[in-house]
Amino acid sequence: MKVLILSCVFLSLLSCGDDGFKKYEKLEEFRVLGIVADTPEVNDTNAVVTLTPIVSDISNQGREVTVTINACVDPGVSRGADVSCEGGKLTQDVVYNSGNAVDLNATLGATLYTGAMPNVSLTLPSEILAEKTVFEQYNGVDYLVIFDFKFGGESLVKSIKRIRISSRPIKNSNPVLGTVGGLSLSSSEQVLEVENSSSKETFDFYSLSGNLEQKDEVMYLTWFTSSGEINNSQVYVNENSELSFDSSLPSEAVVVVLLRDGRGGVDYEVVFIN
Repeated sequence: MKVLILSCVFLSLLSCGDDGFKKYEKLEEFRVLGIVADTPEVNDTNAVVTLTPIVSDISNQGREVTVTINACVDPGVSRGADVSCEGGKLTQDVVYNSGNAVDLNATLGATLYTGAMPNVSLTLPSEILAEKTVFEQYNGVDYLVIFDFKFGGESLVKSIKRIRISSRPIKNSNPVLGTVGGLSLSSSEQVLEVENSSSKETFDFYSLSGNLEQKDEVMYLTWFTSSGEINNSQVYVNENSELSFDSSLPSEAVVVVLLRDGRGGVDYEVVFIN
């Protein structure tokens, strides 16, 4: 399990633009926790996809952030290339929030500055799968959407969302996060658990040997907190984590949990505790 979870952490760091090697679960500086696509896998038919960034900016207590977006067929980012659409095919620039900055204070509210930024919709180019092999068309090709979050003209972090374009007849959809267990500030030890999330899906794919095979999704949770420490911040859906506060409990806290299916599907919840 440890190897799998470490792999999941690496993927989430790459796709969510994590901002360093501090405690992964601790919310302080500007963070992009995830980007949710309403349809993570689509046909090659000029599909319209809506994307919602989930962010946190507690230390800076909200500020005006601008976002520039470039999108393209993956030119090699998944193989270690720089996070850029330079050299990519079917490239497009996407206007975010009508070109205006987003006031995180007004958008996220409260004093914990964590939640969803305004969404953005883009139309994918057609013929992304043109000249691809039957296997590539069925398994899918990634169309990258690169968000560059900026403050004062300087980049804070870049985040990638991959949209899968495929001919697979049954497309992937977002998992559904269940009920987050009751959290309070009455105790320094809190159990982090989610009940009744959607079940993993089984999907078809072509293997390297050219055979059509089946595989189960890997469903896992990622937890974040503004206060205290979380042991095992990445776990399978049937596993619990624990949140430990200091001996002096905070006056308020926020906990965020994301459910991922390992194929680009995401659901989330932001829980404010006071």
